[in-house]
Amino acid sequence: MIKNVGGVHTFCQRTNRNKEANSKWVAAVLQKSILANPSIATKDLKNQLQEKYAAMCVEHTIYRAKKRVLETLTIDHVNSYAKIRKYANAMIAMNRNTKAKVMIGLSLTDIPRFQRFFLSYNAMQIGFVQGCRPLIEVDGCHLTGEFEGVMLSAIALDADSGIFPLAFCVCEVKKTDTWVWFLRLLSEALNWDDSRSIYFINDRQKGLTNALKQTWPRAERRHCFRHIIANFNATYKNLNMTGKLWAASRSKDAAEFMAFMESIKEESVQAYNYLMKAKPKR
Repeated sequence: MIKNVGGVHTFCQRTNRNKEANSKWVAAVLQKSILANPSIATKDLKNQLQEKYAAMCVEHTIYRAKKRVLETLTIDHVNSYAKIRKYANAMIAMNRNTKAKVMIGLSLTDIPRFQRFFLSYNAMQIGFVQGCRPLIEVDGCHLTGEFEGVMLSAIALDADSGIFPLAFCVCEVKKTDTWVWFLRLLSEALNWDDSRSIYFINDRQKGLTNALKQTWPRAERRHCFRHIIANFNATYKNLNMTGKLWAASRSKDAAEFMAFMESIKEESVQAYNYLMKAKPKR
């Protein structure tokens, strides 16, 4: 046993460089940050390493770590799309009367390729028919990521004015053909009685308007007022009428609505004519 050490000990200088801090380790400790914000800058990840672990890595190591994490996302997406048919069949088997449909296309090399997916749970269908207002809003948004694409959705309002989802669809682009496919499957899922009134709200997209005429010919069509205001403000940038427009949209009767419209007409006849082209109805 050593009890005494002769000489003077010099404290070792601390260093924040560690050979063990390779790209694999960096990927493990920064995985949550990268997944939460895939576009995060390498400089910000480097600062996180220094603050949390007092470790300094060259930017190339951090870049490879970020690439390693993002590649796992791509692999997961590929595997998920490969299992989409099994997922649809499982939904139908476990949720009776659920509407799930997968459309497969062929690539240039004649290899089967995912094209569209539709899903509407039976609980959504029953809830809409029995407990929601006959009002459906349809819209679409672009998907980011490796394969991109578009998500189409249909929602309604329940008795408490809460958002009630009806169906969604993942497809290639927003066009008349995809809207027709989505809306036709929605019609089949709801099995709507044509003798009952139903209303659709949309953003006046031409492809969607044409698709509604084909698939729901008896449905009344309304336009999203937020989109109307956005288009109005883009056309008439010098006019500040947002408050009047929202007040007009909340009118209790036709007389009150026309009173607001007349006040708009006094400021700009062109703006009045532009709004009246939307054919407002009660």
